[in-house]
Parts: sequence; C-alpha cells; structure tokens
Amino acid sequence: MTPQLRRRLDKLNAQKQSLLASIESLSASDLAWRPELGAWCVLDVVDHLMKVERTMVEGFKGNLALRNPVPLVDRLRAYGLLGLMLSPIRVKVPTLALNTLPEMTSSLPVMVERWMQFRSEMAQLISMLAPEELLFGATRHPVSGWMDVRLALAFLSAHLRHHAYQVKRLQSAIKHRR
Repeated sequence: MTPQLRRRLDKLNAQKQSLLASIESLSASDLAWRPELGAWCVLDVVDHLMKVERTMVEGFKGNLALRNPVPLVDRLRAYGLLGLMLSPIRVKVPTLALNTLPEMTSSLPVMVERWMQFRSEMAQLISMLAPEELLFGATRHPVSGWMDVRLALAFLSAHLRHHAYQVKRLQSAIKHRR
C-alpha cells in the first residue's frame, strides 16, 4: 500500500473514532431520537455510514477486475461532489443509492462491529492492489460516476465529515429538548 493511501485510511479511521467518541455518552433514547417525523437519528447516520462503506467494498471487489479507466468528466464531477460533501449543506441520498438508507435493524455496537469489518476488508483489498490498479474505476457513485481508489477514499472522508455535521446538529437538538 502506498504511503498516501495508508495516510488516507488512517485519516478515515481517526474520523470514524472521533465520530463514535462524540456519541458514546448518548443514551439509547438519545441515539434513537428524531427531531421530526422522517428525520434521521444518530443511529440512522451510523447505519448509513456503515452501509456506504459496505457498498464501496462490494464495488471494489467487482469493479477493479474490470480495469475500467476513470473518465476525466467523472473525475471532475467527483471533485464537485467532494466539495459538496465537505460543506454542512443538507443533501438527500441519491435514488440509485437507496441500499444505503438506514433501517434501524441493529444496535450501535452491532453497527460499529460491522463497520469495522468493512473497513478492515477495504484496507486488505487496497493493500493487495498493484500500483497501476489504483487508477482503475473502483466504485461508481450514482451522482459523479466512476472513482478510482484514491477518489473513493477521499469521498468516504468527505462523506464522513458531512455526516459529522449532521450528528453535531442532532446533538445540539438533543441538548435543547431536555
């Protein structure tokens, strides 16, 4: 694994740990509290983040073998998406990514364990890639298109940061409802 990819994975791990540490003092009712009907709770956010990484791992497994180049237009769209994800602006899950919507079928410890498994599997897959394979399409985002491994990891980092804003808003609302 290249040092750059190792740093990106380390950053992702630090972001995940920071997010989880920020919610560890919340009660079960706080974790499941929704500010309004149809809004996400903290558990929904964690479930969604875990499912996005699961989808990425599944994509890596099938897509890298295809050895598809990432078109320039997809790279440009990915950079635009990264910019959006780095902002606190609220966005809806794309229609083609409905499999990443939260379902509240697990407890926080189960979700965290699954998330750790997917992250570990992703790191293992990346560590086995030859340098030239890093340039191929690893995953296909429903909005931006193809992303190579580097862009996919940058997206995961920006996506996690985006949802950290959401968790902070929820924590603030939880404090104010008491």
